Amino acid sequence: MARKFKGSIEQLKAVVEMTGSSGEWLDKGRGYWQFRGNDNAILNWWQSSGTITFQGPVVERQEFEVIVDLAIMKFLSQQETDEGVIIEPRKLPPIQPIRAGRYRHYKGKEYEVIGVARHSETLQEMVVYRALYGERGLWVRPKGMFCEEVEVEGRKVPRFQLIE
Repeated sequence: MARKFKGSIEQLKAVVEMTGSSGEWLDKGRGYWQFRGNDNAILNWWQSSGTITFQGPVVERQEFEVIVDLAIMKFLSQQETDEGVIIEPRKLPPIQPIRAGRYRHYKGKEYEVIGVARHSETLQEMVVYRALYGERGLWVRPKGMFCEEVEVEGRKVPRFQLIE
C-alpha cells in the first residue's frame, strides 16, 4: 500500500526530525523533495500527490520506513486536527533472522546470538545476544550496527564474526 502525506514540506521535515535520523533535504524541483539519510536510507516525497517512497540498502530502508510511519502517527496524534494530513501505513516487514550461534567481536570477546527482536517503541530490529565471559550479561544492539563492518588498522572487518 502506498504511503501518502498530504501536509506541507515543513510538516514532513518535522516528522523526519522526530525520527532522530540525520541527513539532508534536497529540493529536486516541481514539488519533489528528497531526504538522504546519513545511513543511505532515502525518502522521496511528491507534494502534489503526497506520495512517499523509500530507497536505499534493504535493512536501513526498512528500518527508516518503520520509524517514519511511527513518527507520522505520533505527529498526527499531536495535531489539534488532522485535516489535510493523511498517512496510509503498511504492515511491518517481517523480521529478517540472523544466524544464532557463537560470534567473536572485532575486539576479541565472544558472544552468543539468541535471535532478533523488535524494539517496542521504534520497531527497529535488534540483535539479542549474551556475553560468553564475566557475568554473561544479556545485550541488544541495532541489527544494522551488529552486521556492519568497522575499520581496524586501515582495513574493514565485521563488527561480529560468526565462529560456530
